[in-house]
Amino acid sequence: LSDCVIDHYCAATGIRNRGVSERNDMTGINWSEVPVTLLELGFMTNPEEDRLLNDPDFQQTMVRGITAGILEYLSTL
Repeated sequence: LSDCVIDHYCAATGIRNRGVSERNDMTGINWSEVPVTLLELGFMTNPEEDRLLNDPDFQQTMVRGITAGILEYLSTL
């Protein structure tokens, strides 16, 4: 799931793909029996990404990328 979402998100937005980091130490998701993905949408400390994150049109682009990743994942089930 994470690979699908991050790949489509980065392709849609142009934000650099920093890959997937698997963790099992996060309370609230480490017990889950279904796939869980946390996505870094960008960094507010990066002025360009901060501007994009606040742009309604770019927010729609982010949603389309995330949606495409989820749909690809679901098509493999």
